[in-house]
Amino acid sequence: MNHAQLTALGRALRVLGEHGEALSADTPDARLHEVRDDLRRALDLLEDTVTTAPPSTRCAEHPTGPVDESAPDLCLLCETRRRAARRAEFNGPAPQAPPAGPAPSRYGVRGDRPQPQQRWLPEMWNGQAWQLC
Repeated sequence: MNHAQLTALGRALRVLGEHGEALSADTPDARLHEVRDDLRRALDLLEDTVTTAPPSTRCAEHPTGPVDESAPDLCLLCETRRRAARRAEFNGPAPQAPPAGPAPSRYGVRGDRPQPQQRWLPEMWNGQAWQLC
């Protein structure tokens, strides 16, 4: 809602408030028609300023969220959270998993690693076997 819409709507509602204070049992029909016209004008201004969908729930956190008819505020998301909390109270705390051991290293264990490459040693064939030079 921009400032111009805000001031126009405020002015229209103030005019309606003045009409409401002036109403009595013997108010003439012409005055009632004027009130009706001002009321329509205020409703039109309000309709022009509202740009979002009407809230589907009564939840302040999720006004347009999914609806659960059985929830007091019609909010499925909050009701799911409340049900989980009630279930935890009823069933007791969740069982604690035993502490996990150390995680395997991404590099493997020492026995799995290849040994460092040995330095090349010169050998020669003596006709019967290889021997070091």
